[in-house]
Amino acid sequence: MAFDWALFLSDEFHPTFQKELSKQLFEKGSIRTGFKNFEELDFQIIIGMQDSEIKQVDNKMFAKIDFITPGSFSIPVEIYWTTEDSSNLSEIHKNDISKMNIEINWGENFPCDEILPWMMVDPE
Repeated sequence: MAFDWALFLSDEFHPTFQKELSKQLFEKGSIRTGFKNFEELDFQIIIGMQDSEIKQVDNKMFAKIDFITPGSFSIPVEIYWTTEDSSNLSEIHKNDISKMNIEINWGENFPCDEILPWMMVDPE
């Protein structure tokens, strides 16, 4: 499966992290965003178009990315990542994670109501 729906404009994210971010967010889309058939929707995410505002809260790192609707409307959304070995959590996204067990997911506050009018689909 190709994960070319994610565009990275910042070199802050290691290529292995980019690939895993794209893969996990895509796979978890229907569950976490509230959109049925998430994988069939026409949209994109862009990381680094604006400041990602990366911050650590407890054992999770949070970042803002841009959700781009079919009409090219950009809506900021929050994502997070975490791992069992959080000793270097603030630097994980800059390093090779190919041998690491990491969870990357959509934030709890996904703005479904704000995005829905631009998607022309029904939420779950």
